[in-house]
Amino acid sequence: MSKFKTITLQDLANELNVSKVTISKALRDHPDIAPETKRKIKQLAAKRGYTPNLMARNLAARQTFTLGLVTPKIAHSFFARVIETFYNCAFEQGYEVVLMVSQEEEQRQIKHLQTLMSMKVDGILISVAQNTRDLTIFEEIKKRNIPLVFFDRIVPNLGFSTVSADDYQGGFLAVQQAFKAGYRHLAHVAGSFTTQIGRERLRGFKDGLKKFDLPFVEEWVVESGYSEQAGYRAAQKLLNQMQLPEVIFGVTFPATLGILTALQENGLKVPQDMDLIAFGDSQFNRFLKPAITCIDQPTENLAQSAFNLLMDTIKNKEEFAIQNQVIPVKLKEYDTCRSK
Repeated sequence: MSKFKTITLQDLANELNVSKVTISKALRDHPDIAPETKRKIKQLAAKRGYTPNLMARNLAARQTFTLGLVTPKIAHSFFARVIETFYNCAFEQGYEVVLMVSQEEEQRQIKHLQTLMSMKVDGILISVAQNTRDLTIFEEIKKRNIPLVFFDRIVPNLGFSTVSADDYQGGFLAVQQAFKAGYRHLAHVAGSFTTQIGRERLRGFKDGLKKFDLPFVEEWVVESGYSEQAGYRAAQKLLNQMQLPEVIFGVTFPATLGILTALQENGLKVPQDMDLIAFGDSQFNRFLKPAITCIDQPTENLAQSAFNLLMDTIKNKEEFAIQNQVIPVKLKEYDTCRSK
């Protein structure tokens, strides 16, 4: 059996009669090295089959060049776009990403965070599961001085930076749009009230009702979750009531899809018999019949901002000041809940 020699930086340096430092810098595209020299070094490295010793690099830099990303779901248009944006940002900065999915389960989320700590990732970006109550794991992360940024579903006042959409504004804008469409009886399929986004979207909804002098009917606010199944179950609960609303504000786009399905199964036409408006858009929305008017959050902007905050925290651990960024949202009018 033939044996293959592992090619080292020193081997490349000897062959080109340059220093090992020059080889290392060239392979990292360091500006100190001339473009032609970089070309020759990279060409030789490819020819000889050189692969960098990541463990040695990590030990020297006292970093793993890995980041942890914890999301509640993958099969969700918002989180799918966040993941893609985060991966692209990390790649450009020379980081690898370890993706963990909590599936909306707190214990699984805790296990994922423990694993990321044991892997000594350089930083963590997380959107928490909807039933998050035990914050002990975050206290441990804080003690270990591991940079962490909450995004979308945040936990405030823990000493970490946060990036979120303006959930309150979104709830208010939904009511304002329904009022402009001529509706006076509004329901809200809400998210989990244990999460910041669930509470804030409901607060905006309530304040919108007050602003436009619309009635608040407690039975028309149904706490659910953020998935299609949660929206479907909540809509069925609403439809079993004696008095029905004219329009339903869904806490997320997936939840609103579940609401739409429930309405259609019960023989109600949207928007003729009952109307809909959603928080959050989807790349598939415009293909729906009807396409759903929504409060759009700039997903890529939110993900980019969260990544930038995490990078700043990693690079300036001792001096970085906590930031709580709120990204504005905007109305996107489609076929439902149209202004009159």
